[in-house]
Order: sequence, then C-alpha cells, then structure tokens
Amino acid sequence: MPRRQYQQKREETDLRFKELTIPTDMQMAVYYRQSTEAQIGNVSTTMQTVDMVKHMEQLGWEQDKIIMIDMDAGVSGTKKIDEREGMTKLFQLINNKEIGAVACQDEDRLFRDVTQIQVNIFIEACKQNQVQVITPSMVYSFFHPQMGTHHARQFRFKCEMAAEYISTFIKGKLNAAKDRVALSGCWVGGRMAVGFMVDRRKHLPDGSVNPQWKKYELFEPYAKVVREYYRIFLEHAGCVAQAHLQIRKHGPHFPDPTKCHPPEGFYVNYQMKQNSDGWCPKGPSAFSNMLSNAAYIGHWSYRNAIVQWNNHPPLIDEKTFFKAFNYISETSLDGTPNLSFRPFAARPRPTKEQERTEEYPLTAGLVFFEWESELVGVSTNWMSKSQRYTYVAQSRDGYSNMMWRKDASFIDDVVVDLLLKKLAKTFDYDTWEQAVTVYQKQYEEQQKLNKTQLNQLSQVMENLVASLSSLTTPAMIAEVERKYQAAQLEYDRLQKEHSNAIASAADIENMKKFRHSFSDILQNWPNMETTEKRSVVHSFVEKCVMTKLQKGWNVKLDIFWRDGSQDSQVLARAGNRAYARWLPQDTALLIKLVQDGTDRLEIAKHFPDRKWYQLADKYRYETKDSHNLYVQKEGTIKKYETYNEYVERVGLEQQLEQEEQSDDDGSDDSNGGPPSIGSNGEVSGGISGRPSGARRGEQSMTSESVPS
Repeated sequence: MPRRQYQQKREETDLRFKELTIPTDMQMAVYYRQSTEAQIGNVSTTMQTVDMVKHMEQLGWEQDKIIMIDMDAGVSGTKKIDEREGMTKLFQLINNKEIGAVACQDEDRLFRDVTQIQVNIFIEACKQNQVQVITPSMVYSFFHPQMGTHHARQFRFKCEMAAEYISTFIKGKLNAAKDRVALSGCWVGGRMAVGFMVDRRKHLPDGSVNPQWKKYELFEPYAKVVREYYRIFLEHAGCVAQAHLQIRKHGPHFPDPTKCHPPEGFYVNYQMKQNSDGWCPKGPSAFSNMLSNAAYIGHWSYRNAIVQWNNHPPLIDEKTFFKAFNYISETSLDGTPNLSFRPFAARPRPTKEQERTEEYPLTAGLVFFEWESELVGVSTNWMSKSQRYTYVAQSRDGYSNMMWRKDASFIDDVVVDLLLKKLAKTFDYDTWEQAVTVYQKQYEEQQKLNKTQLNQLSQVMENLVASLSSLTTPAMIAEVERKYQAAQLEYDRLQKEHSNAIASAADIENMKKFRHSFSDILQNWPNMETTEKRSVVHSFVEKCVMTKLQKGWNVKLDIFWRDGSQDSQVLARAGNRAYARWLPQDTALLIKLVQDGTDRLEIAKHFPDRKWYQLADKYRYETKDSHNLYVQKEGTIKKYETYNEYVERVGLEQQLEQEEQSDDDGSDDSNGGPPSIGSNGEVSGGISGRPSGARRGEQSMTSESVPS
C-alpha cells in the first residue's frame, strides 16, 4: 500500500473572477477621428465628441480629467500609429501611464488595419500599462486575468471587420462591376490612349447590338500623329530625349482637343495639356509611356497587365511597335523579362565633381511649400545649361506642373544674410538655450515612441512564432506566416526611422556647440568649408516655407528659426541671375548712395555684377526720380557696363597705352605695372604723368558725382 506523501505548500493564484472596475480616479482620453474632410461636422462628429464626453461623465469621470484628442480630423484609420498626430499623442499618454482609459465611439475610429499589426501594437501597449478601452457597447480590459484574452480577440475582430468593410463593400462590391467590365476589354472611364476614341453606341444603325460598345476605335486626326511619333523616335535610334525635343520644336503636334471633336456616338478623354510649342507629350517620360502602350497594337491592359489580346483595331503595325518597345521596356507584354531590351546607349554622365561647378545648396532639405494645407519639400535640380542648382516646387495633382523655380544660391544668400545679421545683433541666449532644450526633448520623445513600438512589435512577432507550435492546419500556418512577414516589414520600417533619427543627435550637439561660438562664425564664415556652413545653417534654421504670391511671379520666403522666431522676405522673379537678387537692404543702400551724392564708380563698386542701367532703372522705379543717372558721363562707367567689366576695360586700355609708349621711345615704362583700384573706385597705376584710364588725345578721366 503506497504511503501518503505530502508536498511543500505552493503559492496559489487567486482564481476568483475579478469584476471590471473603471478607473475614474485617473485621467482618461476621448479619441476622435473622421475619415474624410466631408464627414467633419456631421452627426458622427457630434457622437464622437459631445456624446462621448457626456457618457464619460455619467460613468464617473470629472470633466477636468477628460482629455480630448481631436487632431486626426480627415485622417484615415488605415494609417499607422506614427502617421497620425492624434494617435501618436494617445500612444504616448498610454506608454507614459498618464491615463487609465481610452474612449471612442467605435473600434473603427481607432483602427482599420487589415494586417492587424498596428492593432496588436496598441493592444500590447494597453496591456502593459493597464489602460482600458471604452466604447458605448463594450469595455475592453486587455490586462484582465480572466477576460483579457477574450477582450483582445474581440477587439481584433471588430477592427478587422472595419477594415474588411473597406475592402469588401467599398472596394469589392462597388468596384467589382467596374472590374468585370474593364477585364472584358471595355473602357470604364479615365484617361484614354491618344489616337483612339470610345464607341458609346449600344446599337448600330441597323438596330443590331454593337459588339464594339465601350471599346476603342481609331480617331485618325490623332492616330496619324502618333504614327509619326514612332517614325521620329526610330530615326533617333531610341533616344527619347532627342526625339521628344524635335517634336516639341518642329512637330507634328496634335490637333487642339477643344476644336477637333469625334463623330457622333463616340467619345474621347485625352486630358492633354498644351505646351509652349503646341499639343504634344509634356515630357520625355510621357513620350516613352505613350510609345510603349500595348493599346497601339490592339491589346487591352488593366492595372498594368494585358487582359484582352487583339481587343480593338491596332493603330500601328507590330514590327514598328516592337522596334520602339524594345528600346524602352525592360519587361515584355506578359510581364517576363524582355530579352530583346536594348536601351539607347547614351554618353556616360560625368561625375558630379567633374560636371558641377557649384557646391550643393546649403538650405537643401529645409525648403518647403504648401500644397493643400500640407508642407511638401521642394526638389533640388541641377541646370546644366546655366550651371546652377535650382529649387523647384511641383504640383501634387498627378501632373507635376512647375509652380515656381528659384535659384538655390539665391535662397542660400537670403538665409545666410539674415542668419549672420541675427548673430551679429544681441542674440537672446536664453531663448536659444530653450529652443535647444525643446528640440532635444522632441527628439527624445520621438526616439522613445519609436523604441516602444519596436519592443511591442517584437512581442507580437514572438507571439506569432509561439502560436505555430499549436497549429497543424496548413492554411492557418500560412496565415500566421503572412502576418509575421507583414510584421517584419513594419519592424524594418520602424528600425530605419530609428536609425535616421539617431543622425539628428548631431544637429543637437552642433546647436549646443554654436551656442558659445557666434563670434567665431561671424569672423570665419567666408573661410569655412561648405560642410561646416551647411551644419551651421541646419543647426539654426528649422525650416523655410515658400509661398507664391497671387500677383506676379514673386514668392514669399518665411524662415523659421530654432529659437522660435521667424523672418520673412519677398523674393522677386528669377530672371537674369544677378539682376534678380534685389534684397531690401540692397535697395536701401542704392537709394542712400545716390541721394548722398556718391561718385558713380563708388556706387557701381557696391554692386559689381550689375550693369549701370540696371542700377538706374532700380533707383527710378523705387523713387520715381531718374536723377540724371541715365546721362552718359565721359570717362566713367558706361551704361551697359558692370563695375567688374569697367575695371577690366580700363586695365586693358592702360596695358595697350604702355605698349604703344614703349614702342615710341624704345624703353620700358617703370610705372607700367598692372593697374590697381583705389578706395574710391578709381583705377590707378599705368603711365606716369597721365591720369589712369585716359586715352591718348582724350581729356583726363575724373570721378563724376551724381547730382543731388
């Protein structure tokens, strides 16, 4: 008979069911979101804000403990946590343990995440920090010992159903009919291939059903131009840029769509735009896309795949089409690699150091413009013809039209000029120190948010791996693997952002370093390396926002400094490079010099790259007074001459005179050295006994003063 064996008493878990208690003694947050701008202010908005606040008060919360988070108006719930301002703030409150609950009208207000990655990150954060999620119909407590797992599963299900509503009902049900029509080879709306028209006749004149209803038919006024484009392209041996340039300059151009209409019962929708040279493809990219369109040999594509072969009449023969196609496309029509791909062999592009005479702009990466209430970075382009960098703002409407272009060095000059003047004045050191502190705090909060997301996503991925051990169905295993791969992509994205943010730490250190070295920057700026200048600019400037003014081509430049201050400048249209750079301080200096009766050469010396007539034009425009600046003065700077050109001309004249004198007396002039420029702008040196710059037989050159 076996003996009874006693064991040491174990610590037992309290298995009694714990009732859900709402933490009304802590702060809580009401999260509000509308998917589109059109929904803002409707009944749903009222339910999400006013009603939810009243509901929280009825549950026991005091009004001063309710935090409203309503920054995500018009933001989709499919966006990630760190892509929504309001959700980011809510996530920080949760991880900082500043709230005990989150309230929203419905689960889909928080997430519409098909992958469930963001949902799982949110659940894990609420679980670790013991934060409840409250909706009018449910209180979720993911950390509850008995109900936590069920609540998490229920919350995931609701969010998944919200996401499936978009894909199933909106994208599925509403677009399914459109997809079926398009897959059958019929036009369902949108831009059409130029050279075709759509047959919209359901029945033919004899009453029979039209088999080509909603399909392409040739529209010859445009079709013959497209055929000519193929010929020109092949004549240029596949060089897209050269062929497109010839077409723009010499044609042929398409007929004006507003005047060339299809026959009755047919329809066209080319959505073309007229270039300065006529109706033709806007750029080389649009031109190559046209030539590689399989519609021109009768095939129909939908979502970048051929779905119907020989669907409509071809515009051009296959031999000509594939000659052009093989110059352009790396893939064949069935999506496989194009073994006949032979791109145009252009001359290799020289390296940046060999080709570009200017350093990369100092303000690159800091310049933005507004597009539909959002800040968008401008592009930095190199102009090979004029050998300069430019900033270009392009529209975000799908056409990438240029809104404005400005010389990058022009912007650099304005920003640097204001920066140095700002440093030269009595700088608010305390404000600057505060700006550094705020910038560092924002950096640390962003890093903390990023690390938290990475840690919680790692836990989600570990849970997915652990679940594989209990699965035997291949379909379920495949689904877990799919979710893990999606989570891995999100993890890589967050990891990349984390690495990029680390680089911002260098900016903080520079800001601290420059805090005590303003005088060194002012003194050494001309001798500093470009990389050092760029580091200074990026350390003091937060961003530059350019706004095109309604009148003319001028733009307004708003410079936002790290210390919280702001400066604004209106920049003139970028015409001639030197002439365009009229800053307010330059204009004020010109007016003062003229009105003080300053010598012409001294005035020109202050603006060495501007022609004299440009100075006269500017003064008359600003003061409405010509002041005899247009009168040509003998022996001084000429009307169409800059100060630098004047110095070069006078120096050359002196050199010729010295050579003539040497030939006449057979001796070298001891004072015939190179000319020099005095402090008053006069050219000195050259032949002894004759005023510098005076030709033989001419009167002596004297400095002419502008009449006061």
